[in-house]
Amino acid sequence: MVTMNAVVYEKNGQTYVWAFREGEEQRALEAICQAANNSELDLDWIDANVIWQRMGEAPEQVEVREMASYLARNSRR
Repeated sequence: MVTMNAVVYEKNGQTYVWAFREGEEQRALEAICQAANNSELDLDWIDANVIWQRMGEAPEQVEVREMASYLARNSRR
């Protein structure tokens, strides 16, 4: 069983999910920064800061299959 950390952020009806393993926080931060810099997404640098702070607090630990199931359900919206 693979366990990952996940941070979920909702803004204006959109749900954003970052999943990462322990030790991969830097890669997750890079992905968050890319999202904040993407003009096609409704995220800004304030959102990125909030997300990063949440990652430092206590990311939720999830099982990969649960995450895949969650993403599949929510991609159909």
